[in-house]
Formats: sequence, structure tokens, C-alpha cells
Amino acid sequence: MLELKNIKYRAGAFQLGIIELMIERGEYFVLLGPTGSGKSLTLNLIAGFIELESGSINIHGNCVNKQPPEKRRIALVTQNVDLFPHLNVKDNILYSVRAEKNLVDEIAKRLNISQLFERKPSTLSGGEAQRVAIARALMCEPEILLLDEPLGSLDPSTRREIRNLLSEINEIKRTTFIHVTHDFEEAAALADRIGILFNGKLKQVGRVEEIFSAPVDAETAMFIGHRNVLHGKMVNIDGEQFFQVENVKFEIPQNKYCGNAVYTVNPDSIIVSVERMNSSARNSLKGRIINIEEAPSAVYVQIDVGVKLTSMITKKSAAELKIEVNKELWVTIKSTALHRI
Repeated sequence: MLELKNIKYRAGAFQLGIIELMIERGEYFVLLGPTGSGKSLTLNLIAGFIELESGSINIHGNCVNKQPPEKRRIALVTQNVDLFPHLNVKDNILYSVRAEKNLVDEIAKRLNISQLFERKPSTLSGGEAQRVAIARALMCEPEILLLDEPLGSLDPSTRREIRNLLSEINEIKRTTFIHVTHDFEEAAALADRIGILFNGKLKQVGRVEEIFSAPVDAETAMFIGHRNVLHGKMVNIDGEQFFQVENVKFEIPQNKYCGNAVYTVNPDSIIVSVERMNSSARNSLKGRIINIEEAPSAVYVQIDVGVKLTSMITKKSAAELKIEVNKELWVTIKSTALHRI
């Protein structure tokens, strides 16, 4: 178990923390945030490459603040793999490690790099070099493996391949993984839990579905890919409560909240139709298509109903509706599909 307790660090004008975080043994934890949020700095503090300003880093209940990096049983893999150019692959893997031959062979087989042993780093592809860097880190048999944007420089196909490999290794070895990225899709595919880091502040920690369904604020919602983040205010009309955005009023589940508010609604909760639907849904609005975005398995349709809303529909539905820019459609949203953040 890794515990970050009351962590704080200042680098010039940038302030990291205060961070409180507990990561369970064997967990795949992803630290997600934009560039400059303090993700890599946090990894370097955990590894011991930078000395803490205040707080403590505890591994299995023992404070390691004063331990040098090599004593912490932590390994770090970065986007820049930093292999030694004059050494072949096998010697890179074994550098500074005295390991049993069967461990070398086991890790190489798991990572599918045995056939690369005699090659030099300059002859490797990006994906091959990253596999070698991961193998070198695993040779130390770390309790915690830190991954700093390990997939950032790879093409989409190789990224998926390495992503699946990392997930498999975590599941088999039960090593604790802490993976830094700015890509929510990558985080969602790998993480047991995610921590959202913005401007040095750990804003939210939770499972993927928890964070996506209930982001802590508008900034987080937009960062993780929510397409409908609505800023408005609560209004009462004839004793009924509505959420109003510009001149558009949405019915919502009744609550006692008043004043300014932010709501989100998932694109797949927005139903579009040519005619007004006869349903129990409380929000029916007529609008005009202003943008169409094709995705691999769906179509995102942006409709202006007085505010801009994006609906996700299947390609079959898009064809049946004969969607095109400027076409008028009805939008239907259940009141319970609107979530206040």
C-alpha cells in the first residue's frame, strides 16, 4: 500500500498539493490531468528523485522520505525510454541488475522481445523500445511501477497493444501501477481508479464510472470529455423548479437548490426524432442541426435548441433520420438525465 500524506511541494510559482492519497497494493491507479498539472512531479516525489517540502510518503506503513530511490523498490518508465545506445537490448534490460536467467527469459517472453536481444536501440521501433524499457523496469522486481506518459509517442495501434500488455502484467504480477496521462480514454481503459489533478490540486479520486457520471465540477467534466456542460441558474415558476440556460428551461428532479448551477447530460441520453415524441420524458425541444461529427461506431449530432446540445446516435439511426446540417429535429431528454455538478 502507498500513502501520500499531506504532500506539498513548490517549484517556482507552481504549488503542488496539499495531496492526500492512498493506493492499494496491486492497484492500477491513473493520475489524469492536463500538461503542467503536476503529474510528473508527483511521480518524481514518489520515486525519491525530488525531496519533499512537507508531508510523508509511506509504503506498507513505513515512511520512505529519507530513503534514496534505489532503496524504495520503485521503478520508473517514461515516454522517452532512455535506452543506452551502445548496449544491445539484453544488456539494456540487465543493466545494474543481477537477475536469474529464468526471470530474464520470463519477462522477455511476456513482453515478446526475446527475438530482439542482440539488436541495438537505434534499430527498434517506438513500441519495441517501450517494451524493452518496461522489461528493464520489471527486472528490478519493483513493488511499485511508475509510468510517465508511456504511450504518448506511440501510434494508435501500438498504443493499444502496449496498453493491453500493461493491463495484463498488472493482473498477473499484481505490482502496483501508477500511470500518468492526459488522455481520458487511456485512463478509462486501464485504471482501477483515477485521480484528477489540476494546477497541482488533486480534485477527485474514484472509479472510472464514478468520475464520468459525476465529475466534481465543470472543469473536470469538460476535461474528461463531457460534451454537454450547461451553465445556468435555478428558477421557480408557479411553484415549479426549472434549470434555465439563456432562454431555455429544463425540467429537473425537484430539489431545494437555488442560484447559479451547472448541469451535464450525456450525449446518449439525448434522443432525437423528426416528430415530437409522445413519451413521459419532461423535456422536448425543437432545434436545428448545426454540426455532424462521424466517430468509428456512432455519430455526434450538435443541435441548437436555444442552447447547443450534442446527441450521440447510431449510424443506422443517422441514416434513417437523414441527418444533415440545418435539418430540424426534436430533442427529448428525461429530467433524471440532467446531473448537477
